[in-house]
Amino acid sequence: MSTAHLILWLALAGVCMVVSDVLATVMVEAQATYRRHLSAALDTIGWVVAITTTEYSLRLLDSHSTAAHVYCYVCVSAANYYGTWLGVGWGAKLTSRRPERGGPLTELIVRHLNPNPKETP
Repeated sequence: MSTAHLILWLALAGVCMVVSDVLATVMVEAQATYRRHLSAALDTIGWVVAITTTEYSLRLLDSHSTAAHVYCYVCVSAANYYGTWLGVGWGAKLTSRRPERGGPLTELIVRHLNPNPKETP
């Protein structure tokens, strides 16, 4: 595998991983706020992006270069972290939820654990 191909596949795998994680994280936020159509659309688009990420990653891992394997693991893992971090911020904005407030499940748990509503935990 030439250096140009290595860089190309790394860039494509990394970008696809970021997009895949952003879509997945926003999808979870949409599910938490009961937005069925948004969640279903993000899940469908996310599957296509995730399978593309796998294809590009496998092209790198199919090479016999240990360096290409290490670069792939590092690049895709960093993209995974960044995509989730980015998706949490965008998901909160798209679903009109403030991250520090929590959602319906959090409120239900707080009410269950604190039966006296006059006292706040």
